[in-house]
Amino acid sequence: MTHQLGCWNQAPAAGVIAAAQAARNSGIENVITLDMGGTTAKTALVEGGLPAKTTEYEVGAGINLSSRLLQGAGYAVKLPFIDVSEIGAGGGSLIWFNKGGMVQVGPQSAGSDPGPVCYDNGGTQATLTDALVCLGYLNPGYLVGGALTLHAELATEAIQNQVCANLNLELLEACYGIFTIATSNMMRAVKAVSTYRGRDPRDFSLLAFGGNGPLMALEIAKELQISRLLIPASPGVFSALGLLVSEAEYESIRTLFGLITDFEPNIIEDAFKELEDEVCAELASDGLDATTMMISRFADFRYAGQAFELTIPFTSDVVNDGVIADTIDAFHQEHQHTYQHMSPEAPVELVNIRVVSRSLASNDKSVDTRQLQSVGTAPIKPVADRSAYYGQRYGSILTPVITRKELDVQSRKGPLIIEEY
Repeated sequence: MTHQLGCWNQAPAAGVIAAAQAARNSGIENVITLDMGGTTAKTALVEGGLPAKTTEYEVGAGINLSSRLLQGAGYAVKLPFIDVSEIGAGGGSLIWFNKGGMVQVGPQSAGSDPGPVCYDNGGTQATLTDALVCLGYLNPGYLVGGALTLHAELATEAIQNQVCANLNLELLEACYGIFTIATSNMMRAVKAVSTYRGRDPRDFSLLAFGGNGPLMALEIAKELQISRLLIPASPGVFSALGLLVSEAEYESIRTLFGLITDFEPNIIEDAFKELEDEVCAELASDGLDATTMMISRFADFRYAGQAFELTIPFTSDVVNDGVIADTIDAFHQEHQHTYQHMSPEAPVELVNIRVVSRSLASNDKSVDTRQLQSVGTAPIKPVADRSAYYGQRYGSILTPVITRKELDVQSRKGPLIIEEY
């Protein structure tokens, strides 16, 4: 196998690809994705219908916050990736106390084995899932279509002994505090791909998936004032859909360093053509027809003296003085968008040029996620209602519980628990 690093983080990237398509199918171009499982929560930005990409990723740091302000804990990999921010907050995140006596949720995790205490599989330290069971948010008798039974009494005992006893809190208050801390941790990941990059989360929809993403997303959306929340069908296996609808993509890069004013247009044009020839040759070696590909040109720019570049598309397939001027103007605007300032009079450096060739993975890449509702999942056992706790303001409320299939377009008075794997 060649290009092994290209497979890094492929499952989270596939989820972002599926989310981008689901959003486009709903007529929405700008979304923030939230993919939460048992160990981590992952977020990404989809803008203009396309996932945001990065040309530098870190591995070996345990988590990645996908921000130039928060790098340096791992090993840098200079390859193109879908830009995914990851933080150690998931259903298996362990609840513990730091040296100051403050409750922490993650990043350590119980994993799937032994898993949370409520699994009754040997786990002894309380987790976020244990708190969610106590709050009434999870159906202890029919998780994963009935394949997994949760033991609420074990979760209750663990949190009472490990958390309530140290904080002098009632069980539900302690569990809701754990839920709030976990939500705050996940908001950091959302901000890493939005606020830290000059994007206002209020201008985006939040699309949540994964085993726990939809459960936590409502509180995150409320805190960040995101007005629209999207939950795809079968969110627990949604990332797998991305592997079915993803496009084959090839990228070639060349360093072309210097002040942009020092380059004649024909020098840049010739370099782009050479990169395009390289990409076409690679396509041919993989048995793909270059005439079916969409080829795009990009360049990395920065103000002279800066350490970080912004990747800007060339909107024409021929480089001339006018195209260069338009591209530099786009760089100034993107700098303003990302960093809230620009310097139109400052010298601009060209660092790299890039050629990206994108092809459809198949002739039928569009998959209707609505068809996935009944595929691979057993029907959820009907439950009329369940007591759930919503904080001191609302307390415990006997909450109606329905399945995803029972959800219709009519407005319903909350609260409401919707169960689906």
